[in-house]
Amino acid sequence: MHPFGLVTAPQRSQYQPRAVESHGPVSFVVGHAPNPSQRHGLDWHLRLVASTPWRRPGPGPRLWFVTENKTKDEIRNRFRTQRRALGAEAREAQMHLMTGHLLPWLQAHAPRKAVTCFLSYGAEPPTADLLARLHEAGFTIYVPVCEPARQLSWTRWYPGVAMARSLVGPIDEPVGERFSAQLMEELDVILVPAQAVDVNGDRLGQGGGYYDRFIASLPRATRPKLLSIVFEHEFLEAGKIPVEPFDERVEAVVLPSGVLELTK
Repeated sequence: MHPFGLVTAPQRSQYQPRAVESHGPVSFVVGHAPNPSQRHGLDWHLRLVASTPWRRPGPGPRLWFVTENKTKDEIRNRFRTQRRALGAEAREAQMHLMTGHLLPWLQAHAPRKAVTCFLSYGAEPPTADLLARLHEAGFTIYVPVCEPARQLSWTRWYPGVAMARSLVGPIDEPVGERFSAQLMEELDVILVPAQAVDVNGDRLGQGGGYYDRFIASLPRATRPKLLSIVFEHEFLEAGKIPVEPFDERVEAVVLPSGVLELTK
């Protein structure tokens, strides 16, 4: 089982840093999780689904902590540095594992087989293979289009779709019909990009506010399920991501070790 397979409310406060490890230009603070088998019957837990069994590598599962009292931009820069330090080969290998967990999860939780995904940029988890495999599995895929005033619209993605440079950013986007938020009524899942996610579902994005603004416009009762894809060290204990009133939480996180539904 993953170290976050079951974590109850009082246990979250038990995470304590133990040491600092350096990995090239990146330093991490290492801690140990409490025994995840101890249930206290409280209203907060994490449930691991669609994952291979987690095996303890040593005396205890390790958690990565970010430094206290950092601004969002400082924390973003830290995680961007860590992603670049991983290297393209390691990012591809970890994303291959995440895709292997996500596809069966979607088969079980996306009955309409209609989802959004993001086109990865820079050192983000690379989504090209995920997009291709979603298409092969019969999913209808929409990707975001950045509009003026930091708004999002959506367009279809499929292999070989024509691409053009975005009018508002240094990325290429598919050429085709643009869809508004009304499209979300037909979708099962929104895959939301993130720099990091904590156990509460609080998400650190790229800083533009596109997704938070868009998600806030959707009726909560009927909106698609929100998932983020992050590397293992980017899944954090509660309180390690600065939260603002307009920030929107995700409901599950896709990791190399599995898909975790964050349930309250």
